[in-house]
Amino acid sequence: MEKIMEQILMWLGCICVLAGIIAGFVVYDKDVAEAAETSKEISDKLYDNSYAQAEYKTNNAQANSMKTSVFFVVLSGVFSGAILFSIAVIIRILNDSKEQARETKDYVRLIKARTGAAE
Repeated sequence: MEKIMEQILMWLGCICVLAGIIAGFVVYDKDVAEAAETSKEISDKLYDNSYAQAEYKTNNAQANSMKTSVFFVVLSGVFSGAILFSIAVIIRILNDSKEQARETKDYVRLIKARTGAAE
């Protein structure tokens, strides 16, 4: 059962990482980034126009918030995937140590049986 859970967690970790990256692409809006760039150019040309300056600040704020959203969406997908991977690795380590403990217990029984028979 632990092996199945380990595999499930590994696959879920992969899915979370991929979902985070795909969601980052979905959240990114090229039009907002282009609008911010265009309004920057217009604002530089019309530096004394208050409407152009306000438009630039608004579009720049939207572009920055979009970039921040993309960053945190991708980061959350990678982080949640890493957590699932680490849980799967912990389960693997615990399974390996449990199997080693069983083998050691069997070896101790075998040694006791041989030494008890020899005495």
